[in-house]
Amino acid sequence: MDKAQKILDEIERIANTLGPAVEVDRGVDVHADGRSDFPLIVLRTGDEETAPSDTTPFLKWDQRWVVRPVLEIYLKDRDNAALRSEASRIWSEFREAVRDGILTADRRLLVQSELPVLKRTVEPADGRSDIIIATIEMEFVFDR
Repeated sequence: MDKAQKILDEIERIANTLGPAVEVDRGVDVHADGRSDFPLIVLRTGDEETAPSDTTPFLKWDQRWVVRPVLEIYLKDRDNAALRSEASRIWSEFREAVRDGILTADRRLLVQSELPVLKRTVEPADGRSDIIIATIEMEFVFDR
């Protein structure tokens, strides 16, 4: 199996343990009436491209690559504190699962000098006070 696909499969597997339903590369309209599918996690498979390296400035096709998936977590509740608490719980569980899972344990999967990069943001959905979107951006560097 391709390393990029293995990384994406593991991210999807972890996301499926977090509680909300998980969809891959789905469009979400937060303004649609009667949204009953929230909470929802959407995995955006993201970009995949060659990654420059200090040791190999002129990369060959089969060398260092980076994949940048994004998780979008859609949460809905009238209580803003409950929304933020749930977003924090999901972030914490996801972060720990990445740290303790094959993404860091399998030394052949990722470049060992390049730890996974995770970044979280939490924002209200545009024009909706009862919905927040927690976004987890990731970057994984691997060799082909």
